[in-house]
Amino acid sequence: MTAEVYRAEICDCHPGDVVFAVFEPNTGYTQPLHFQHAAIFFSDRPVLVHDPKQPIQVLEVTDHPDTGDWPKERYEVQIIGQKRSSGAPIPSAVRTKITLTGRGIVRRAKNMPDKIGDRKQCGWELRRYKHVAPNPNDPEVAEELFFTCAGFVEYCYEQALEDIIKDHPCFQRHNKRECQISSVPFYFDSRKKELIHRLWSGYLIRAFQEDTYPLDFDELLRAGEDPANFEKYPFSSEA
Repeated sequence: MTAEVYRAEICDCHPGDVVFAVFEPNTGYTQPLHFQHAAIFFSDRPVLVHDPKQPIQVLEVTDHPDTGDWPKERYEVQIIGQKRSSGAPIPSAVRTKITLTGRGIVRRAKNMPDKIGDRKQCGWELRRYKHVAPNPNDPEVAEELFFTCAGFVEYCYEQALEDIIKDHPCFQRHNKRECQISSVPFYFDSRKKELIHRLWSGYLIRAFQEDTYPLDFDELLRAGEDPANFEKYPFSSEA
């Protein structure tokens, strides 16, 4: 389910819930963000959210995995996504697994050197939107970490066995061939001049709003729906 806080919907936000920023700030919720942003709420207890500008703590990926406070810069709590199974909220143990996974990624990122040679090994990347390459000698240490904000959310939920989107497994050294096969629609990355599978935050919002998990793009196509319409969900693809 989703709660549209920007429309004055009040929501008990629980640890592990996903928060979305979809509008430019100070525009009266009329101007969509060029890039929607998703993050995971974490706290010791639920918080009653009644205002998009209400301060909360999040796990997120901007330039790299980190903790943060919303509102910040261009982001505030405008939509809250809460995963349900057969109408029931996910258990607290699952929420703990989601937030512990996110905090573990943040810890791994902070423990990595910024650069190895001239190549950054940790950051934000569209193509490898949930890429974790553990050190073969120590699985708790990562050699590479690449995420987008939506990929970070998807990865943390997958590790808790609560898949949101039907997509390829985490891009790791041992399954690079497998990760080339994905039902996530292709997107042309104009910077790198290549087609990639891009996980839009709007896909996550669509899944939460419909309580349909995991969201399967092949099923959408068979039902006559165009996945491109959900890239910037809840707005049209032209927004």
